[in-house]
Amino acid sequence: MKKLILFVAIIVPGYCFAQVSVSFSTGLAGFKMEEMKNHQMELQAQFPTDVKIIESFPSFWFYELSIIGEVADRVRVGGALGFTSTGGRMHYRDYSGAIECNQLTTAWTLAAQVDLLLTANKKWPVYFTCKNGLAFGRYDLSITAELNNTPDSDNLKFHSTNFFIEPGLMMSKPIVGILSANLMAGYNASLYKGNQKFDDNDDLYLQDNSGKPITLDWSGFRLGVGLSLTF
Repeated sequence: MKKLILFVAIIVPGYCFAQVSVSFSTGLAGFKMEEMKNHQMELQAQFPTDVKIIESFPSFWFYELSIIGEVADRVRVGGALGFTSTGGRMHYRDYSGAIECNQLTTAWTLAAQVDLLLTANKKWPVYFTCKNGLAFGRYDLSITAELNNTPDSDNLKFHSTNFFIEPGLMMSKPIVGILSANLMAGYNASLYKGNQKFDDNDDLYLQDNSGKPITLDWSGFRLGVGLSLTF
């Protein structure tokens, strides 16, 4: 929490906020992840048995905490801290044993946020919102197998940093006092996708069979609901 407050103070120096809102939101996030899906199929082809893909980087929940202050009649600025995840899963089992491959991907996001009030209706204010920031991604690849009563396992961990922009719309509805409910819809676009570096050696990064980097692409829709406290 201290880091988020410091981040907001850095990006908006010199402003005196007329109002400050603290919001928590959650909802559904979609992810492009085409390179990771191809990576999953390359992994699938390397297994000696017919391993089935159970999940392939589906839409999943996101969570976000933001602090934003009014700096002009229709303009608010601030910062947001978020978390989301998705992943892939493959599985195989028969009389001789089992194979399981889990591909967990997670991201913490840190962003500057600008809101522009589009309507003057105090009962149903609508904002155009835009976030710019960093997504700190993690990829944990774990493979466990037990064939002919012989257990084996492997685990690899990678990290990466992306830069994104996320425009959207938010509708706010005052409930009682300082409490408001929010509905939001936007699109997250990865403007820069960093290489997934091996945790044990930053000089090594994840590549496909042709030698091209495999990156995490968090681009996709964002649909959420939230609650705000305005002071």
